[in-house]
Parts: sequence; structure tokens; C-alpha cells
Amino acid sequence: VSGTPQYLPPEDIRGTPLSGDDARRSDIYALGITLYELIAGRPPFSDDNTAMVLHHQLHDPPPRLCDLRPDVPSAFEQVIMRALAKDPFQRQSSCGELVVELARARDQVVQRSRKSMQVPVTAELGPAIQESVSDLYATMKLPRPPLLQSQQPQVMVPVVALVLNGGPLRDGIADALRLALPGSEVAVLPSGSMPVLDALQTLRPACVVIDMDLLEESPFELCAQLRSAAATARTPILVIGEELGAEEKAMLTRVGVNKLLPKPVEPTRLSVEINKVMARA
Repeated sequence: VSGTPQYLPPEDIRGTPLSGDDARRSDIYALGITLYELIAGRPPFSDDNTAMVLHHQLHDPPPRLCDLRPDVPSAFEQVIMRALAKDPFQRQSSCGELVVELARARDQVVQRSRKSMQVPVTAELGPAIQESVSDLYATMKLPRPPLLQSQQPQVMVPVVALVLNGGPLRDGIADALRLALPGSEVAVLPSGSMPVLDALQTLRPACVVIDMDLLEESPFELCAQLRSAAATARTPILVIGEELGAEEKAMLTRVGVNKLLPKPVEPTRLSVEINKVMARA
């Protein structure tokens, strides 16, 4: 057996290492140990006696994270504990699957946090628009906007729509904005449920942030379409792009973009700019 005892998976200690694609499950175990240590401040099994560490790895369940860190959401604990299963085939099959499960856990925590901090504002929407918005919120797995009984037809949380490419940048910006804009919903498009323009007109966002590096949409055309549609004619638009030339900046200004920001943009600055353009709208 070779490797650091605190990170060795049980199958390697037994001398029955996995092969092929299954070997990734052993890496998942070591990664789970690392995640556990990052949260708890120590690996689940630590002892000066190496034989005892190996015995724990083979036979004992890890101490529960919530016992060591009561502030850790159970959703994260479940994902990490699955990665530390003694049976490798009860673990996630790949790092991709682990990342997806962690992202889902993160979304659960963020949504609960947003629900507790929402500040509703009034918006007049007809029944047809209300139904479309409800359907789109459900498809995008956003919490349903809260309603208040008053003289206004509906009370809804304002939506900030992010039109971004996929990847970690997209998720990182969205999560940071959800924390920085607790009185708003942050909807990330494309959602896969309908074309971006249709989704934006249905959501009627309070602000739209568009990435110049979109793969399937032309930012210039999308901005022009938003300005020409009645539902979004006055919606503030921010565009983020890397090394925008003078001609590009002039064209974006002509189609009605309210603010141009260079990439990379810090989520904190982006939230400040979003608040500014929404306040002026």
C-alpha cells in the first residue's frame, strides 16, 4: 500500500484497487477527505498510529460533519458523506457528478437564504403574463415570487437576468449577485426552456446583464431586439466584455445599452452598477 494513510480509500488498503473508469471512484474518496478537512479543520481519521488510521478507513464511518461544524448545511454534509462511502460504487462516479451534487446543495442553501431576505416590490402584470412568468420560474427552478393581497394586481420580486455562457464564471457571478442583491431574483439564461429573447420578454426583468462572449446569440442583435420589444424597451441593459473596441462600444451605445463594463468584472462592482441603472430606470 502506498499513499498518505489519511486519504487512502478502503479498496486500496485491502489491496483490491479499482481499474479503468472505476478508478475515479477512489479519487472521489480522496477528494471527499479533502473537502471534509477543509470544512472540519482535520481529516475524518487522524492518529499518530498509522495502523489505527488504516483500520478506521476500512471499518469506521467518518464522524458526522454537523457534529464538528453545526453551521454546515446538511445538504453539503450528505454530498461529502456519499463521497466517503466504504463501498466505492456508492460514491459519485466522477468529479463531474460530485460537482453537480455540490452545486445542487449550494442552490438549496442560496434559495433558502434568498427566501428569508426577499423584499417584494409592486409590479402590474396581466393574467397572461402572470401565467407565463409562473411557468418560466418553474422551468428555471426559481422560487415562485411572493404575492401580497393589496390594491395592486401582483407583488413580485424584481428579476435580474444574466445572459452568460456556461461554466464556473457563470455560476460564480450568479451566486455572488444573489447574496449582493437579496431583494432580487437572479435568473441565469439561456435556461434551455425557451429562446433567450422570449424568456426575457416573459420574465420582464428589472435589469439585463449580457456577456459579449455569447456563443449562440449576437449581443448586438439581442440588445437591439430588447430595445424594440415593448416589454423590454426601457429595461436597463449592462454589457460586460473584454477589450471592447471603440467601434463596438459605439454600436452598443447606439442600440441602447446603459452601461459597458470590462471583463473580468467583480460581482461586487457589478451589483453596484445594477443598482445604479435600476435606480435610474
